[in-house]
Amino acid sequence: MKGSHLEKYIIKPSADGKGHVYRPVMIALLNRVTKVPESILKQTKIYSRSVVWYIPFYSARKGGGGITMGSDTWQSITFTENFFSSDQTHYKGKAYANDVQGWLSMSAHEAGHLLHAVRFRFLIIYLAFFIYQYLRYGHDAAPLEIEVEAGNQELKRFQIFLNQRYGPKSLEQLITSESKDEAAKIEQLEKWWQAYKVRNARLLA
Repeated sequence: MKGSHLEKYIIKPSADGKGHVYRPVMIALLNRVTKVPESILKQTKIYSRSVVWYIPFYSARKGGGGITMGSDTWQSITFTENFFSSDQTHYKGKAYANDVQGWLSMSAHEAGHLLHAVRFRFLIIYLAFFIYQYLRYGHDAAPLEIEVEAGNQELKRFQIFLNQRYGPKSLEQLITSESKDEAAKIEQLEKWWQAYKVRNARLLA
């Protein structure tokens, strides 16, 4: 992870030294596309899967994934270890430490589950709801999964708008820009978001 896009632009070590947290521009973006309050996103810990905490169970060499846990007082997202690596050989082309888009998409999905953690209040209740729905509907068809995928779909629509109006990969370029500090990136993001909302309002008028 050292020296990667992930370390420089997406996450940073948490203040207490336990795991990581999203950087401000990521918090601002996820807040807009998922409607998760910034206060929740700021306190959410980001972890890499480990031998001690071996969840989620996805194969890292097949792309891996993430899992969100929490309650109304704490929240965390754990990603498979390939998300923290740039070793494409080891992970058969599925190492995502320099894949900004991969982190954006997965984060936009997983962040939606943070509201579920707050809604159900207790981890045991949160898990019970998911286990029931996965058994009854399957993972992708579970109502709670469909609900949070809306954030990822909103991210995609926002990116299509930006690509058409400001050029390909505008959002990724903003996030990885060396010429702007976090405050400037958030200011630009907000201008783009307002333009996106105005365009959507016109389409609905």
